[in-house]
Amino acid sequence: MMKEEKQFGELFGFRHNEIANIVGVSQGLWSMYAIGRRSLPTRAYLRLAKMILFEEQQKNNPPAVRLEKPVNLTT
Repeated sequence: MMKEEKQFGELFGFRHNEIANIVGVSQGLWSMYAIGRRSLPTRAYLRLAKMILFEEQQKNNPPAVRLEKPVNLTT
């Protein structure tokens, strides 16, 4: 899972502790998830999925029509 964590960081431009904060888990839990020793709570997986979906939408839209509204990560 460490490779997956690095991919998230590269995809979003966030550090390890920032991703943990964004998905709503402790840095320790994110670290354990990254090495495959723990699972994330469902809510954290959903937030991560929303981030990935938003990023993919941004990549697939030309700059002139990029989405300006941020993703709501609290729902």
